[in-house]
Amino acid sequence: MNARVFIKEGRPLFWPWCAVMLTGFVSLIRPLQAVDWLGVLGIVLGVPLLATLPFGNEFQNRTLSLLLSQPVGRVRVWIEKSCIAFLAVASVVLVFAFSPLAAETVPYRGEQAYAVALIVAVLASATFWTLISRSTIGGIALSVGTVLLIAGFSTLVAGFGANRLFLVTHFTAISVTILLCYAGLMFWLGERTLMRYQASGTMAGDDLLTAGSDLLLGAFSNRAQSSPTRPLLNLIRKEFRLLRPVWLIAILAGSAWTCIAFVELLRPQNSAKSMSLPLTAFGLSSAIIVAILAGCLSLGEEKTSGTYAWHRTLPISPARQWSIKLFAALFVSFICAGVIPVLLIMVGRHLFPAAFASDDASFQLVWLLAALFLTLFSFWCACAVTGTVSAVAWVVPILAVVMLTPQIADRAGQHLADLLVSRFHLFANFRLAVFLLNLSGGWLMKQLANPRAGSLGPLIIWIPSLIVAVFQSYRLFRSPIRESGLSVARKLSALVVFALLCGVLAYGFVVICNKATSQWFGSINAVDRAIQSVLSDSANREATQPLQLNADDLRLALKKAALSYAPVSPWLNGSTLTIVPDKIHPTTCCKKIHVFGGSRSFEMPPWWNYTATLHLASGADLDLSFEPPSEHPAAPPKGKISVRWPGKTSEQPLPGRL
Repeated sequence: MNARVFIKEGRPLFWPWCAVMLTGFVSLIRPLQAVDWLGVLGIVLGVPLLATLPFGNEFQNRTLSLLLSQPVGRVRVWIEKSCIAFLAVASVVLVFAFSPLAAETVPYRGEQAYAVALIVAVLASATFWTLISRSTIGGIALSVGTVLLIAGFSTLVAGFGANRLFLVTHFTAISVTILLCYAGLMFWLGERTLMRYQASGTMAGDDLLTAGSDLLLGAFSNRAQSSPTRPLLNLIRKEFRLLRPVWLIAILAGSAWTCIAFVELLRPQNSAKSMSLPLTAFGLSSAIIVAILAGCLSLGEEKTSGTYAWHRTLPISPARQWSIKLFAALFVSFICAGVIPVLLIMVGRHLFPAAFASDDASFQLVWLLAALFLTLFSFWCACAVTGTVSAVAWVVPILAVVMLTPQIADRAGQHLADLLVSRFHLFANFRLAVFLLNLSGGWLMKQLANPRAGSLGPLIIWIPSLIVAVFQSYRLFRSPIRESGLSVARKLSALVVFALLCGVLAYGFVVICNKATSQWFGSINAVDRAIQSVLSDSANREATQPLQLNADDLRLALKKAALSYAPVSPWLNGSTLTIVPDKIHPTTCCKKIHVFGGSRSFEMPPWWNYTATLHLASGADLDLSFEPPSEHPAAPPKGKISVRWPGKTSEQPLPGRL
């Protein structure tokens, strides 16, 4: 293969290959554990995409007839495109093979051989199924679905013969052999199909997605025909016709999962586990493919076939067309990528608890929300680009950036909070400090304080981004199509910048609340230690009048008592303190502290009970009290904190313990 042919065949695969390789490099970086699942998405979605693109691009650009009319042998064309697909897939698989994700997903040699056999089967069958379906998406659907079905069937056959020692011992070798035989057969059929291929049909009839509705609709084809008196129903029918490959993948994947369930039922309790781990990961990842294709397939295929501009001239408003497309995509994703997998897993968990060990009640809700999120995200990408393949290629890198947004925003928010606190002295206002203190103990702040993908903090950040994505998708749906990559990057980067800005502001506010809380507890502890230092003098404890500490005395006492790890808040400046010792219960019994596992111990100094009022410069009075325990005399005393605002007689309790 000379350089000219290599460049010509490899140019259409370059950007999709870069997107898939990006997920591979992300899986190599251990600090980015929040997006480890993108590696699974890259290998599951990237391998069939790169395998089908060499011939799929010819169908998409309507150049296959021109290619076959050139004075070049078809065998040579088949060899050149197969070599490009093999190099692209091999490089991607090589990157994932050295990533920690591969060792976690397929830790054993048998599982690794099984996963390689699955990849080889998809790669070898991609040419045949792409030529049969006459589209990239059809090739992906048929190649992935058929491999899943064959792998599940082979697993089912081995499961029925689980009592036979030969099948139990050589299960991996039998499954790999079946997949490799299927790969060899598809490899030969792909070359034979290309040799006998005859281009026929019109511009709109070359694609299986727009022709041959009986293949997937079957008996319902008559019901799916257009009606001259129901334009809205015609649009809904059109959307479901365009989304036929999504239903096909869901049916084939569901069949494969059902086979796995039967195998788990038939396998003896004491037998070794089969190669269900890579097969289960491959099958569950098909739900991710379904969710992505449900969002970008309909709009992408209309833009590819040239009917997108035609539908814009219909006497139906663009808002109605956009809403029908969006809700049809969400409905198909909800059923195929959400309800069907969840039902299968729920049934499997009920019938085969050994195979489904997890029993998280929120798993079903998280799965459904994730499927709808991927579909909405894919629909947003499809509105900005000019084809299904381009939308899928843009989904992976943009999704990786969006998933990393909480971690990036967390660090940026910390720097922003440090700058605001040091430059503008935010905590000098006592009312603001109390407001931030009350907020920091709420449920929302606890969720936002955790930027990991498994918590609800990132979800709270993504919700406003999804709302903006919906409005932006409608604006992009109405705007004219531009082929420029810079224009597409500008459209897609707007949402990423907005999500990053929301994250920085949210996490910055969380950091500010945490700093306010830290200074609050540090200040209260410093005041308590200053009071304990004053009451350690017996003369002060026996005084008949309340002890008064002016601003200078309190400042010196706080300076001595301040904790090194918790700075004193600025709102204490200019404050005075009134202390009333508890003469009835002057002290609480000392507490013994054990160190080094109990080998040494020492006694803490006594806690002096008191009631104190801190008069702040702002006019507010902060009441502090140390009361002896009523039930256990040896327990620490009970501390209470409340505030009286200027002009009010009622007290507001404040969080925290002395």
